[in-house]
Order: sequence, then C-alpha cells, then structure tokens
Amino acid sequence: MEREFSKTEFLKFQTSLYDSVGDMFKVLYPGKEKMNVMYNYKNSLLTQYYILMRGLDLVGIRKKK
Repeated sequence: MEREFSKTEFLKFQTSLYDSVGDMFKVLYPGKEKMNVMYNYKNSLLTQYYILMRGLDLVGIRKKK
C-alpha cells in the first residue's frame, strides 16, 4: 500500500477545504479559554507560543502530549 499524499500535499489539500483565511485562523486559534483548557497555561504572554504549538499539532509535526 502506497501513500496517497505526501505530508505537504495533504496540508495543501486540507488548506483548500477552508472557505477563507479567517476560517483557518479560527481552527488555529479557537479562543483564549479553549486554548487555556487544551494547553493548560496561565500566562497570557505564552499565547503566541501555544498558537505555534497548535499549528504544529494540526499538521502532524508535533504530537500533543
């Protein structure tokens, strides 16, 4: 069995499913409260770091522990 997509091709495919860039951003950053629940951080200065971590989780580069 061969792969149908490479990781890059799959990422392009997934990205094409969104209607707008705003929709993609909503998936990447679902809101402060949800991010705090998902990643359990208290300092709001870490929000950008955890948005990056969420992006890596979504594309499968980093697996959420």
